Amino acid sequence: MRSIKTKLIVNFSIIILIGSFLLGFISVKRAKDAINIEGRKTLTSLAVDSAKLTASRMENLLTSLQAIALTDDIKSMKWKQQQPLLKRQLENTRFLDLAVVFPDGTAHYPDGTTSQLGDREYVIKAFNGQANYSDLILSRVTNSLVIMFAVPITNDGKVVGVLIGRSDSDTLSEVARDSGYGSNGYGFVINNEGIVVGHPDQEKVNSRFNPIEDSKTDDGLESMAKFFKTVLSEKQGFGKYKLEGTEYYASFAPIEGTN
Repeated sequence: MRSIKTKLIVNFSIIILIGSFLLGFISVKRAKDAINIEGRKTLTSLAVDSAKLTASRMENLLTSLQAIALTDDIKSMKWKQQQPLLKRQLENTRFLDLAVVFPDGTAHYPDGTTSQLGDREYVIKAFNGQANYSDLILSRVTNSLVIMFAVPITNDGKVVGVLIGRSDSDTLSEVARDSGYGSNGYGFVINNEGIVVGHPDQEKVNSRFNPIEDSKTDDGLESMAKFFKTVLSEKQGFGKYKLEGTEYYASFAPIEGTN
């Protein structure tokens, strides 16, 4: 079996739904001033580094989940052995909860509750042998926005189940808070629909802020929507947009991974 690194799709359903981009944004007080070449290089480098940081953090979460999936108790697919192990391991991970999904699609949680997740794309991928994680989705268990991680449980070379971990919607926002240029710059992550899935202002994530869609009813977002479309089309580069009378310069880069 290939390693998680080579199997990992650093995505939210194919690179955060085919293209998630960490944007290094800088607020420019002097609207007429141009960003010089060195400044542009710095911003571009920052965006690329931030994208790599995001990929690394997500891969680390998958790796920790894979380590649990390799234990004999989990591989046994005997719930009486798995349940106490999950309870112990949960305290040592960054996940909000863990569960084992059996071949019938039923997810069993350490507290004894169950949920039917067999139709979830991240579960289907894991049953097909692919370690992956979801887009920002509404949890059927908590009814809140979460990111779900999933890895196959294998025994004698066969996938016998799936181990999943639930992470809250703040996961990508943590990276965004660690990104930015100067005192006014900040980073955020969007998916290929233009939905913000990571932002220093968590309300932007919780409200599913999408300038491309929102600009249809709010003319003030037209410039930002146009820029987002450029990001999704070009995947890496540098640009600018206006919002509420202020001009913002931004560099952007994809969160890359391999299947």
